[in-house]
Amino acid sequence: MLKSLRHRLFGQAKPPQGSKEVTVFFICLWVGILVLTYVGMAVPRHIAFSKTRSLAHRFFFYKDRFQQKDLATGRHVIISIYSTIVDNCKPCTVVKQIGCNEGEHLSVTDHGYYYCGDNYLGHAKTHSRKGAPVENFRYDGIVPQGKFFAIGSCPDSFDSRYIGFLDKADVKAIAIPLF
Repeated sequence: MLKSLRHRLFGQAKPPQGSKEVTVFFICLWVGILVLTYVGMAVPRHIAFSKTRSLAHRFFFYKDRFQQKDLATGRHVIISIYSTIVDNCKPCTVVKQIGCNEGEHLSVTDHGYYYCGDNYLGHAKTHSRKGAPVENFRYDGIVPQGKFFAIGSCPDSFDSRYIGFLDKADVKAIAIPLF
């Protein structure tokens, strides 16, 4: 097959007419080109980069086809949030981790320490990095149906500690950490 292909490509000799090997090779070549074209168009479209240091990971592969049951505690999600604290966030699309899920117990101590059951989630700040006072979300009870508490791994992460519960229906995709 390679010999007849070499002859065909470089004109050294004419391959036998109707060669099944050449036909199969060219079919495979075209299928390969189509697959690589699709992968080249689809994969970059499904890669998310977190511009901030609010999470331990910066690059994510995201799945925009998922079921509500896939939104489990510990899972990273892509969601739009609205804020007057963060510049140009009307809305801004962010990657956050589900820290506490519907049906789980979320509690906040008087000093701004957040827990999901016995699992420590983080501490809320009283002032932003720019020095502006920020109001902390206060809650002690079961996370309502269809809601979740989003958290980042950085103390400066803008998340549910400052804006409260987020709606599961607003999740755009599940984000799978790459690195």
